[in-house]
Amino acid sequence: MLTMCGEDLVEKAMEAGASGYLQKDSAPKEIANAVHQVYQGLCPISASLTRGLVSETCRTKKKGTGFIAHRAGK
Repeated sequence: MLTMCGEDLVEKAMEAGASGYLQKDSAPKEIANAVHQVYQGLCPISASLTRGLVSETCRTKKKGTGFIAHRAGK
């Protein structure tokens, strides 16, 4: 898991194999919960990044580019 900031870094981290993504200001309890989620096979992402990531995913999906399209084999 990473604790850096920036939507562009999220995509790079996920492509590199990160299992989750938290911002630096995440509370200790959020970090502990994220570790448990990764152990369960989930992919925790800070809520504050989610809206931007969804918007970017929708935009790049239409173009056939970006991380989601790449993972889908496009």
